[in-house]
Amino acid sequence: MPADSSHDSVPVQVARLLRRLTVYKIFVFILALAVTLLAFALQRTGKHTDDRFWQEDSRSAQPPHYQTIMKMLNRLEYSRIPALRRSDVSLAVDFENRRWSLKNIYHYDQAGDILLEHSRYGICSELTAYVYKQIKPLFDEQEYKIQYAQVNETRFYMKPDSVHVVLLITKLHPKKESFILDPSFKEYGRREVMGHYYLRQTFDNLPLLVRRLRDQEAKAGAGRIIFAANQDSLLSFAVEPVFDKFDRQHFALVLTATRQHWYVGRYVFAVVMTPDGRETIENALLAKRILTRKDFEFLKQKISEWFEQIVRQD
Repeated sequence: MPADSSHDSVPVQVARLLRRLTVYKIFVFILALAVTLLAFALQRTGKHTDDRFWQEDSRSAQPPHYQTIMKMLNRLEYSRIPALRRSDVSLAVDFENRRWSLKNIYHYDQAGDILLEHSRYGICSELTAYVYKQIKPLFDEQEYKIQYAQVNETRFYMKPDSVHVVLLITKLHPKKESFILDPSFKEYGRREVMGHYYLRQTFDNLPLLVRRLRDQEAKAGAGRIIFAANQDSLLSFAVEPVFDKFDRQHFALVLTATRQHWYVGRYVFAVVMTPDGRETIENALLAKRILTRKDFEFLKQKISEWFEQIVRQD
């Protein structure tokens, strides 16, 4: 007759309990592993928000003339740095109206079309205007409509006044569908899978081209993008107030880096004027992650020269 387990010694009962706990641990581990694998599988099969995945893995989903247009985009660079090296480009600051501008930054050919620096460098409006002209012959005007579009690119831009310029290509028939083409970030896909682009308004012609603007203007404190690093970080330049004052004793020339989905920028380089004198701020480690040493040294020198010119003005 087997012994009554209730009369087992304490060590025997503890050992039995530990064996049961071990079995439970193994069961819980297997269950957790199964849930994790299932979640991963569902995520892999359900994820299609990345337009590059959508385009490359589904030929039927590719936008019209995809290979030709992407080949064109891949040679372009979102950078204003080469233009800033021109001797005819300068900085003007209007303290009274709290504005600043890059003078003579835009160039046009005799037909009024935008000119890219070295035929490949520019900012979003310039790159988009250039691509518009290049791709227009590819599309039958009876079947497609191509428009300029102002968007919020939500990976970087969250403020309502932070706009980005792209192309909106609409197929008119037999079934109406739209595509977004962004030369700056080298993206081209169906609008419904480009969820990070929030459409604000469209234009048949870009105001920049209509007015043939030479200067790029901004409010004090508002940055203007001058470089995109690996589609992960943006570098902007601005003339900022200091202590909410904007005059010759209260201003700063700043380079600011903004990483994708962070929205709050960090100074890479800044020269600040206060009543106590001049202060220089430099983040060499951050600069190394975004810029070549040659470009960073050039930008520091250019910004320092502009600062001195402002200080010396009567």
